[in-house]
Amino acid sequence: MVDNNLFVDCKSKIKSYWDSNVETHKRFLRFFGEEKNIWKNFISQKIKKDSKVLEFGCGTGNLTELLIEESYDVKAIDISTEMLKNFGGKGNGCDLILGDAELPPLKKESFDVILCRNLVCTLPNPGKALEKWYEILRNGGSILIIERPFYGGFEIKKKVGYFFAAIMDGWLPWKNCYDEETAHLIPPHRGVNPEVLASLAEKAGFRKIRIEDMKGINIERRKAIPFYHNLLFEDNFCLIAKKSGLE
Repeated sequence: MVDNNLFVDCKSKIKSYWDSNVETHKRFLRFFGEEKNIWKNFISQKIKKDSKVLEFGCGTGNLTELLIEESYDVKAIDISTEMLKNFGGKGNGCDLILGDAELPPLKKESFDVILCRNLVCTLPNPGKALEKWYEILRNGGSILIIERPFYGGFEIKKKVGYFFAAIMDGWLPWKNCYDEETAHLIPPHRGVNPEVLASLAEKAGFRKIRIEDMKGINIERRKAIPFYHNLLFEDNFCLIAKKSGLE
């Protein structure tokens, strides 16, 4: 059994990590070229316009701003104070919440859709988070979890990518990664297994679970980003699931 104090310390380190990586977040998660329009089309197909949407792990607001532009009623939550200070959508009618995705300070059954992008890979206990998300969704509501699958840490192509990222972007992953103790407490920190995520969602109570490969978005992003970024990252997938409306 892991000492609860370790998890408290882990959360503090996660917060500190993202507080100090605002610019990296802006660079790597911004939309490139035609990618933004493809994202808009993806969202319009998955989320009804009258939905009340909650985005976990909003960061500096890349995806949130897109939701705002499309006139969704959206709230956004992040554990990082600095991310929210640098949120790009300020003044656009979006409520920002400082909070933990595993212990969200929100009422039960208050949202139609929960959305997150590259968040689950930062959570010590994704199963606990999904249970909480299930509670704050309305009956018939949906989750959309966008993630990257597991990737090996330092195989040859990654080493080449890191080398060019250090030269071209000034990004030093070996200095920016979690320390060994913290990484040990975040099982999915090197990527998320879609089947494991689907199993956790089912255990939390979700049904009609499916995995989509987001091919159009992935193709457009790979066309637009520098070649060495393509060496670093795997393609996104999206888990979609519903909370039964029969409860």
